[in-house]
Amino acid sequence: MRIHRRRFIASIIALPFIGTASRQQIPSASAAAINHPDRTVSGWPFSDLFISPTNPQIMYTQAGSLYRSQDGGTTWEPRTDPITPYASYYFDPHVPDRIFASESLTLHRSTDGGQTWEKVMNGLPEEKFYPLFCAISFHPSQPNTIYASSMNDDHMFPIRITGIYRSTDGGDSWEKIAEKMLIIELSIAPSDPQIIYAGQTYYAGPGGSRGGGGIIRSSNGGSTWKQLNTGLPDFTTVYQIIVHPKTDATAYARTEHEILRTTNEGENWEKLTHRLPGHLAENQITALEIDPKDPRIFMSSDGVAIYRTVDTGKTWKKTQGSLPSDIAALAIHPTTSAIYAVSQEFGIFTSADTGTTWQRITIAAEEAEFHHAYIPIVAKP
Repeated sequence: MRIHRRRFIASIIALPFIGTASRQQIPSASAAAINHPDRTVSGWPFSDLFISPTNPQIMYTQAGSLYRSQDGGTTWEPRTDPITPYASYYFDPHVPDRIFASESLTLHRSTDGGQTWEKVMNGLPEEKFYPLFCAISFHPSQPNTIYASSMNDDHMFPIRITGIYRSTDGGDSWEKIAEKMLIIELSIAPSDPQIIYAGQTYYAGPGGSRGGGGIIRSSNGGSTWKQLNTGLPDFTTVYQIIVHPKTDATAYARTEHEILRTTNEGENWEKLTHRLPGHLAENQITALEIDPKDPRIFMSSDGVAIYRTVDTGKTWKKTQGSLPSDIAALAIHPTTSAIYAVSQEFGIFTSADTGTTWQRITIAAEEAEFHHAYIPIVAKP
């Protein structure tokens, strides 16, 4: 599963001259709150759900600020918001209370579960040509090795300050290991952390110039990269990449309307979306998750259904059950295989039987919206 979160980029980049296929937009503020006996979070719309990889009772959600639950979503407590309501949060799978928060100009870190925050910009570009911090990924077996991507938000220089940075001390300092890339997704192979896949956004520059998009791959920890776009449409923004937990040759990618798979280290990509029963091509693909214990994939298609495969994408079945039809995010627990589904209108649901039956664990008010969920993978020694 992804580490964003997941990932994820909570709000995808909107640059004056960077043309990406739009993700679901998070509204500004909602007049309603999540109101239920002992369940009140915020009047802001919901954008994320993060679940502890070691204790699924611990959850975080973003609703204008960061909130934490220690009882599986029954009650919530506010945490300190370091920057803006639209920060993206990344949860360290090795250090449960270590969280990174990014927004346009600054990267912050908390080591106490979101109570206090500090800037961690040593080696990162600071407030020059409008840097954006777009993706963070954690090394699966080295707790203090972290990767981050940055791009430039200056419309006159759409690729002037871009690149990938690496920290080997938990974020205290960073070094640039790659440049001139529009990276919005980083995914490290659990089976071989030297293998890193990255998804890029495309840009449309002055005078009709275009660039970026597609997938790149490194086999040496980020020192060098190779473009891998065979089977991808030109200038495709890649929002999510999941590397198979047991073999780095197999990976899955999500674009706005497609799910793609490679079985040869990214040399070729095969579309899988046309195999979904009843799926309409115009429906946006909103989530993709793989169970690390077996090759099942769960996927949500906006306004239609959740689809399940047990044969790595060859065949799919709908597994909606009693869920509403507005599922925008999914997560699968790495040890119990419990599934979490996030409804934009009705809140969080969980299933212990691969999606056959569902139980609602959080009720959202009519105007609240949930958009993203993830559980990080921790590599076994």
